[in-house]
Amino acid sequence: MYDTDATYYIDVNCIKTENAMKSPYGEFVDMGAFVVVTYNGKGYDYYWTSVDDAGQGIKGIVKYDKLDTDDISSDLTIDDISTLRTLDGRGKVILITERNSCKKEGAKTENLIPVNSETGEEGGNSGGTTSNIVCRKATTLHTKTCERASNGCGATIGNGNTITYGTLVNGSPKAGDAYDCKVIQDGDYTERFYYVGSEGNNSILIYYTNMNDQTMYEYDLSNENWHGPRTGYRYLPSTSEWDNPGLIAPGTRQIIAENGNGSTSRAIESFTYEGKAARFLTSQELVNACSSISTVGNYTTGELDGCTWLMENIGDYEKDSGTKSYGYWLETPRSSYAIYIWGVNGYSRGVYDGDAKNSSYYGVRPVITVLTSNISN
Repeated sequence: MYDTDATYYIDVNCIKTENAMKSPYGEFVDMGAFVVVTYNGKGYDYYWTSVDDAGQGIKGIVKYDKLDTDDISSDLTIDDISTLRTLDGRGKVILITERNSCKKEGAKTENLIPVNSETGEEGGNSGGTTSNIVCRKATTLHTKTCERASNGCGATIGNGNTITYGTLVNGSPKAGDAYDCKVIQDGDYTERFYYVGSEGNNSILIYYTNMNDQTMYEYDLSNENWHGPRTGYRYLPSTSEWDNPGLIAPGTRQIIAENGNGSTSRAIESFTYEGKAARFLTSQELVNACSSISTVGNYTTGELDGCTWLMENIGDYEKDSGTKSYGYWLETPRSSYAIYIWGVNGYSRGVYDGDAKNSSYYGVRPVITVLTSNISN
């Protein structure tokens, strides 16, 4: 580990110890305990961060010789430590886990894919570090022929004309920029995503299509909108299906209505995307990303015409009726009703609601979160 521009996170499962490395309160959660290492050109500094299944842990990154029982926090979740950050203004994070063969006999960082310290691209000369790039800027855009005579793409693009989805990255990422991502650790950059926006050190990207061949699913079979997507979330990719450790698991989130309130007819519960590598898009993220829509709730046909990239592979946008999907659910419940959830609707090219248990409306479209330093521009 001799890249002076990197912060290395080493999963405890990669470290052989004489005594079992464990918390006195419980077991460390998956991807929940790291030795953090930096190199200054001459020597190393070591730090620690962790959380266990009892909610005890070290929330910050604390230098090993400064660790004290006063640093232990309670009621933590994986979300409290899952945002891997660089130290001392370093340019990148390098994650070393069981998933990239840390436990193989004789495995060393020299055996892993090198990264060019100048560009962040694989195949560089940084002296043996594993690639932390999750998403690369796309070099071509997806296109389709509009097959709808009216509404959908036919209303703006015209039947028989070409729909071009997204934009190519030019400088800093902006909403709608196309990226090709490696969601499987041992896979390649084959999955198309579109940049939505940023949140702190993280970037948020949305998949180009709904899950399972456009199948539509209920948001919540209870038909109550204050619980979160208890039914629909099951069809998101799991952390074993999309196992790239650079994907930041959504964990537990407080869901809010489109008006920013935490209630509809009842207080909206926090929701745990347990075991999932992705989540649903929120209405707030959509409004921030799409300049052609000022707010959610006006039922304005065509309000998403400035953000065609949000409607790729929506059957009711691209083709005449009889196709599989009207659109996809947002995470956001409607504030003024007890059953309605907002969704992107391709037929109207806008944001419309549907009742939570009705599976004839919308499908499930994954949104991933990655460190901004883990996407290449």
